[in-house]
Amino acid sequence: MLTKSDAQAARLLKSRLRKITPVCRLVVYGSGARGQANPDSDLDIFLELPDLTPEIRRRIREAAWAVSLEKGMVISTFVASTEAIQNSPLAADPILKSINREGIPV
Repeated sequence: MLTKSDAQAARLLKSRLRKITPVCRLVVYGSGARGQANPDSDLDIFLELPDLTPEIRRRIREAAWAVSLEKGMVISTFVASTEAIQNSPLAADPILKSINREGIPV
């Protein structure tokens, strides 16, 4: 179960990222999605984008850092392009399987 503050942070990040790049999916995963987070847990966010460049990665890190500071939490991002997910060994990655199984789309 996602806490109210985690959901707000995820929505804020998604809103800011949409000004930078299209976002295919934003999914909260990990302890926050499972309802097992403690006060020291980070907020794990998976992002699927149609295109991914070094510049977009940098801007995602900056946006996540800014939201982290504003919300008083640490946001960790795992970012992948749609192509990488569909056409590479990443599609079979255990983390992606876990995200698809227990993640919470935002």
